Amino acid sequence: MTETHRPGLERPPGLTITRQHVPPRPAHDAADGEDCSTDGILFVGTGVSSALPHLEHVLSPNASCPTCLDAANNPSSRNRRNNVSLLIMHRGKNILIDVGKTFRDAAIRVLRPNAIYKIDALLLTHCHADAVMGIDDVRDLQRYERPIGPDGKKRYLPVEKLPTYLSQKTLDSLSKQFHYIIKASQATEPLERKVTVLDFHLLKDDPSAAPDLSTFEVKGTGLVVTALPVWHGKPYVCLGFTFAFDSDERVVYLSDVSEVPHDVRDFILSLGPIKILVIDAIHWEKQHFSHITLQEALQYVLLFQPEEAYFVGMMCDIEHDDATEKLNQWLDDERSNNSELNVKKVALAYDGLKIPLRCPPLNNPSSTTTAAAAQRAPSPVPVDALKRVGQPSALQTPHRPICQSPGETPENTPLPPVPLGGGKEPPDR
Repeated sequence: MTETHRPGLERPPGLTITRQHVPPRPAHDAADGEDCSTDGILFVGTGVSSALPHLEHVLSPNASCPTCLDAANNPSSRNRRNNVSLLIMHRGKNILIDVGKTFRDAAIRVLRPNAIYKIDALLLTHCHADAVMGIDDVRDLQRYERPIGPDGKKRYLPVEKLPTYLSQKTLDSLSKQFHYIIKASQATEPLERKVTVLDFHLLKDDPSAAPDLSTFEVKGTGLVVTALPVWHGKPYVCLGFTFAFDSDERVVYLSDVSEVPHDVRDFILSLGPIKILVIDAIHWEKQHFSHITLQEALQYVLLFQPEEAYFVGMMCDIEHDDATEKLNQWLDDERSNNSELNVKKVALAYDGLKIPLRCPPLNNPSSTTTAAAAQRAPSPVPVDALKRVGQPSALQTPHRPICQSPGETPENTPLPPVPLGGGKEPPDR
């Protein structure tokens, strides 16, 4: 992979990047009962925390925001964006990343048309409302038996608790906001009412731990994932994820990020070629304390050089068609100036966008990757851990903004602009 160095994204002098070895995997036909025909990723939501249309921009007789009006008036508009969420479809299993406050609408608009009627695992990036507030509706994507209780009334017995991977901080937050889900998840008897029932697995969220990060095989799916701790407005940490459908079809997912810490950047670079990068981009260029802009996201594209990059979390100053035209022109200009650039596509993601990926090979018990993942797989959270509330994760890595190299300050090393042109002035979000 050609590594393009841009001002503000250089690694410290003398640092050597060692590539992570990905064992070769032989091609194979799908085994009996293994459905690989729909393997890939599906964007369940792609918008900012308020979602689009932004209510303030349409609930007014003087509404004038063209992006939000288009989203409100056109049900098929690509400017209509729910909270960021991604579905990973792998060997007939469905792994969902985040269930924000708009998840119910997203399930109807995106999951149902794609015949997604259940999920097999849940990954949570952080504890903000746009990532967890739809968790109550997950119960309708779980399966329950209906045994008869001693009073003659039907009860709810989950066929299986939903494997859920998250940080301690997110678990602590869920314990406060959704105590009834925590209680139901601990229950050993059938439930009187239908409640989301989860099987919690804790992930490391200390950026300074890289490259010793949480790598695990998602229970019952065969998908190996590594959690990537990133800043989401210092000192708050959000988890990104990386996973691979095949040795050359790796996906890196960074949905809520203000900076990718240096150690985590180097870990990502060590993985080798990236097929797809999904990355945050809230505004064209207006700075935000907890999200990167589209211009900053493009700097990460040039650093990581994925084959394809898709942007999520956009506010309404980024209009879909306008951005598509500008991004295409940007990529043409970059490719004309750098013949070794590996990037073939940059685009805004949109709700319902589905990207097929190659069918993965069967699990091989002797596989180095699978064995290593099994050794480091997070254990289910014990009951006493579920009772602990309010324990913040320990963070020791100093904050190093994207525009800051070692020994420099953000003031004297401004981020170089990406010549895209901007949209209208965004609201303060």
